[in-house]
Amino acid sequence: PKSDMRNLMVKAFEMNVSKRRFEMAANIAKEYKISGPKVAEAMEKALYIYVASNRFEEADTLADNLRIPKENVKKVIVTEFKKRFESGDYQGATFIKKRYKISNDEIHSIVLKVFEYHMKKQIFDISRLLYKEYKLPKKIVQPVAENAVAVLMAKNNFRHIHIISKEYSLHKDTVKSIAVKVFKTRMNEQKYASAINIKKEFNLPRDEIHNTAMKEYKNCLNSKLIKWAEVIKTECLQEEKGFFNKLFKG
Repeated sequence: PKSDMRNLMVKAFEMNVSKRRFEMAANIAKEYKISGPKVAEAMEKALYIYVASNRFEEADTLADNLRIPKENVKKVIVTEFKKRFESGDYQGATFIKKRYKISNDEIHSIVLKVFEYHMKKQIFDISRLLYKEYKLPKKIVQPVAENAVAVLMAKNNFRHIHIISKEYSLHKDTVKSIAVKVFKTRMNEQKYASAINIKKEFNLPRDEIHNTAMKEYKNCLNSKLIKWAEVIKTECLQEEKGFFNKLFKG
């Protein structure tokens, strides 16, 4: 009887699902019109197998014949896009994006992750390409760009700082705030040349760096680093003629 055959095929379907033979399970479900949550799950996984192995025609046929909901199809497609994109298969990811018309909004999270990776590695040409190609919103790339600026600042790589600041529309006050923070860190690390270069490059306000500069000026005097004490005094502390005479008067 048909009912017995159907019951047998339901068991065959479930066995194939349990053994992760999703394609076989999908074929059984299609042939015997088996439905339900388990079928939907198997369909989705079979679809993923097709997409992951570039069998796009079969994937499309499966989705159409079994009337897999569009949101389920999109979930599979986006998952495969993210996997390829994160592994560096940009060409394969882009092909999927175009074929299935994935919007940029649906993939911004993974693109941002890869963008951030390249910014940290200072592979700026790739990060720039990702930013433009996938139209990443400035509000989500700016924090990443600011972190990159801080790292470059410590290395006195001012050329790239100016490029990044312009490219990602970082506000001048934001860059200057980063510069003040890194100046203080470099000073405390006794990296005086680096700190002074930052101070000069970004024209840091003396009132914002005075306390740190004064502390290191005194440390240099106590450590008999007279030349550095003079440099710090000249570059970071003096504002007007007779300033130090007034400061240390008495």
